[in-house]
Amino acid sequence: MSTATDPMIAAIVQEVLARLEPRLSAQRTQRPATSGDHGVFATVDEAVKAAHAAQKQLATKSLSERGEIIAIIRRICIERAEELGKMEFEESKIGRLEHKIEKVRRVENVPGVEMMKTEVRSDTTGVCFYEYAPFGALAMVLPSTHGVPTLGSNAISAIAGGNTAVVSSHPLTARSVAQAVRLFNREVAARTGLANLICTIEKPTIESVNELFRHPDIAMICVTGGGAVDAIGQARRSCRPWKSARAR
Repeated sequence: MSTATDPMIAAIVQEVLARLEPRLSAQRTQRPATSGDHGVFATVDEAVKAAHAAQKQLATKSLSERGEIIAIIRRICIERAEELGKMEFEESKIGRLEHKIEKVRRVENVPGVEMMKTEVRSDTTGVCFYEYAPFGALAMVLPSTHGVPTLGSNAISAIAGGNTAVVSSHPLTARSVAQAVRLFNREVAARTGLANLICTIEKPTIESVNELFRHPDIAMICVTGGGAVDAIGQARRSCRPWKSARAR
């Protein structure tokens, strides 16, 4: 029922909304358009949460279904090897173009679910059944020298085991790694309905790596690199003890 105070309440609501609008507009402007773009996220927390949710779905899939996903990644690395290799070479200015292309193409040789063999042992003590189980969402740091090939290789290994991953590229290869992540996720989602199996951060930094390593939803840390990853090693040692134990 209408009352005399209705116009006053409406005026107050309009005034509050008018005051909030500049702040809300600023927040919308600051948010990168690529956030959530087929596995490419603006923040570590968004990427990890997406990978964590995706892993729960992936864990329900059979080995043959995981094999189908891996086949998609292998095919993309073969068909788009020249495109991705050239993109990484132009971005990083490291190595030789022909080597970049060949490394991407060679991802097809990385073993997948064929390594996931179940074993049974039977003796006088009884029967023991060995079956590989997933860890969850993995944190993976890629090298500056061959980011896209390492991404493809790690993606196959992670998915074969029923894991998803949040990869942090070197800043020199961030654009090419993000493009490869999009290609993988876009086709996998179209074919299987599973999204965000491999996620990444749009603009990786040492700070974002530290945040990634300390995220409570990360189950294992995998780092590829050389002597220049001292800061990453220091961050890993400062993680909670149970995380390090699970990663060994």
